Amino acid sequence: MDKSRMILAASYTELVKMMKAGRLDVFAEDYEVMAGLASIGTLDVIGDAAIGHAPLPGTHPNPFHMIFSRKNPRGEALRQLVDEELESMRRSGQLARLLAKYVKR
Repeated sequence: MDKSRMILAASYTELVKMMKAGRLDVFAEDYEVMAGLASIGTLDVIGDAAIGHAPLPGTHPNPFHMIFSRKNPRGEALRQLVDEELESMRRSGQLARLLAKYVKR
């Protein structure tokens, strides 16, 4: 990859401005990041009709990771609790409903 042709920007807002000004053609970012920025009112790239979005061909979704401290005596218990709750939400369909509501694809 020729990194000398890469353009750096100070923020996502600057990336979008550069794209709309014709200074760049594409940028890659996880969908969840863009959905999160839209949900907090920072930047709505997904809902912007002037900008398209599509999965990168040949790529797979990135898994989500949470980090729990091994030094904190409650870290392992918290990890187990989160794992159990996520599994319960998955089985009940609640997780899919939340993802559909907050991470629109």
